[in-house]
Amino acid sequence: MIWCGNDALIYAYDESDYERYFKTEIYWYDIHTGRKVMVGKEGDDYDNMFPVEATNKQQTEEDGKETGDYFIFPMACTPDGKWFVYLDKGSLRWDESKVKSLLDVWRYEVSTGRHEKIAIARDIAGFDNGILSPDGKKLFLGEKPMEEVEMPEPKWEIVWSELEDLSGAVWFRDSSAVITSYWGRRDRNDDMVVEVVSPERKTVVFNPDELRNFNLFYSDKEGRIYVYFWDKSGKRHIVRCSVYPEEKATSCEDLFVEGDRKVNDLEVFADGEAVAFTEDDGRCIKAVRTWEERAYCITPPIDTLGNYRISPGESIRISHDDRWLAFDLVRQNETGEGIGVDLYIIKLNKD
Repeated sequence: MIWCGNDALIYAYDESDYERYFKTEIYWYDIHTGRKVMVGKEGDDYDNMFPVEATNKQQTEEDGKETGDYFIFPMACTPDGKWFVYLDKGSLRWDESKVKSLLDVWRYEVSTGRHEKIAIARDIAGFDNGILSPDGKKLFLGEKPMEEVEMPEPKWEIVWSELEDLSGAVWFRDSSAVITSYWGRRDRNDDMVVEVVSPERKTVVFNPDELRNFNLFYSDKEGRIYVYFWDKSGKRHIVRCSVYPEEKATSCEDLFVEGDRKVNDLEVFADGEAVAFTEDDGRCIKAVRTWEERAYCITPPIDTLGNYRISPGESIRISHDDRWLAFDLVRQNETGEGIGVDLYIIKLNKD
């Protein structure tokens, strides 16, 4: 799920009795009014996609195509919530070399329901919401392909990289640079790549002494980035770092180590003062302040909400203003078998 501004969500709804095969619909949802609009459908994988009869006859600018005909991979929303960016999974194809794949990048205008193709890129699903800068005016699309398309108004700046095999992306909060790393490259897994956008465009690559085979997942309002990695003993570290591209250096601190608590999903509050997470015990969604050891529940006990368990994977999301928490719970039958996923939204009080 993805927050669209502070008042709406992009989320997946599946009516297929927990069998996620081509029946998952993607909705925009206003958390205050309850209004929801289907923006597309999501198949489970790239290899088995086929047309599905549209259930939402909402006209788009593309002749003959309707919202229910879009197979989409949700990526990000602009901070003001006006635009939602996604990958068109149905456009997956080989480039001219027949070696690398391409996808079309689209955006959806919330106020009009209009879909627009805005770019062509490599398979960049691993960038997640790092595809879009915090100012909502720049797209990071990795390595530039040969194919291109004219972006309609309003035109956003596209930041390309000359490097290949990149995955994961987080922006500095002032949108001056995007940080990424390598994927599937044992010779480069420890390298950090900083694509500097302003004041001048340049690429900085260096190997942080403090990090090994790291995964990027967040940047806070103070411009610090959050990564996780596994040490030689197999323990996962959740780490916060300041990055200095000019010096090719980082300054990092451990927030917590997985040996102390078994963490499944995690999310950082925008002020960087606390981390929300789920644990194996599944009693509640918890938070811990970054300077404390004690974790505390920020949701009611899950068993008081019904016969649920916490959804695995990316199941918790905090709004940009730190006021709301959205989370998925797996609905179970009497034998503990998952039969559906329900979305919950609660107002937060970190104290």
